[in-house]
Amino acid sequence: MRDGEAVVPAMPAGRWLKRTREAWERLHRSEIAQVIQLLDGELLLHWARCIDERERAFRAFTRGRYVEGSRGQPRLSPAWRLYQDLSAEIRQVEQQLGIGGLNRFRLGLTFGQAADALNALAGGDDEEAEFVEIGDVDVIEAVAR
Repeated sequence: MRDGEAVVPAMPAGRWLKRTREAWERLHRSEIAQVIQLLDGELLLHWARCIDERERAFRAFTRGRYVEGSRGQPRLSPAWRLYQDLSAEIRQVEQQLGIGGLNRFRLGLTFGQAADALNALAGGDDEEAEFVEIGDVDVIEAVAR
């Protein structure tokens, strides 16, 4: 990988909804794409599938919020439960990958500082790395001498 080159692969071929393709492209252009590992490919694919299916579930729900229950009573469409389950799964995957500002913070990824710290750890120029505790999160920070 060259400096500044995203590791996030191109979106796999398939019948993806427009919203899913847009989410993948936003991820591909984001800062987090610089630190996602190649090993995360399956997790990224799972994330995209969940986004795709969540959108389909939401569309199904908006077409018919209520369905007929087993005794003829109106009940909330099962598509809503699927939407909620997929939203929870997406949040978990995004936490693992550091997608979103708070998730990046929780992972201790401050992009400018992370790059400087890695450079310092590798014996870079005039900087040394030190760990700074922010709340209960340890963040590597490069500090100029």
